[in-house]
Amino acid sequence: MSQIIDSKLVLVNNRMSEIENNMHRLQTEINEIRKSAPNNEATNNIDDVAREICDRNERSKNVILYNIPESVANSVEVKVMDDLKQVVSIVEPLGKFPKPKKIFRLGIPKPNAPRPLKMVFEDCEEAQLYLRSNKTNPNKKFHFRADLTRLQRAKNYAVIEEINLRKSRGESDLRLIYNNNVAQITRANKGRRSQHLN
Repeated sequence: MSQIIDSKLVLVNNRMSEIENNMHRLQTEINEIRKSAPNNEATNNIDDVAREICDRNERSKNVILYNIPESVANSVEVKVMDDLKQVVSIVEPLGKFPKPKKIFRLGIPKPNAPRPLKMVFEDCEEAQLYLRSNKTNPNKKFHFRADLTRLQRAKNYAVIEEINLRKSRGESDLRLIYNNNVAQITRANKGRRSQHLN
């Protein structure tokens, strides 16, 4: 009887050693997977980039028009028609432009400043016609701008803050330019091309 118990104990001991070895191997594999798997921050960054791309694509069909006086009409429909008439009066001298499929004001009304006017088009090519018209528009009071994402606006704002800070510290030869809707700081050198500083 004792031999049977001894042999069973040996089997149990062997099985326990086998289980411990498997557990150790599995723990090592888990640690390796954790090391090689993308961390949450990287995954979040990929998600953020994908959202930003989608947002930019959607906004590429939009144009924002600034400095257009707001209608004093009571009816929303009349206000929209007044805004559309003003847009037509601005671009009519510049040539033929597509009519926006939707038009509305952004933000809360303020007594002394007109709200920006957002125009939504069928595609980005129609929006680009309006954006390119800034170069030929003789009436510089009104200007068309691309509809920027929050990230684009935040980056541009940071560049504007930087140029203001640097100018306050005595760098007077700095200029702010926009290249594809991205704010950039340049230094105006006499007789040479401006160089980008950011």
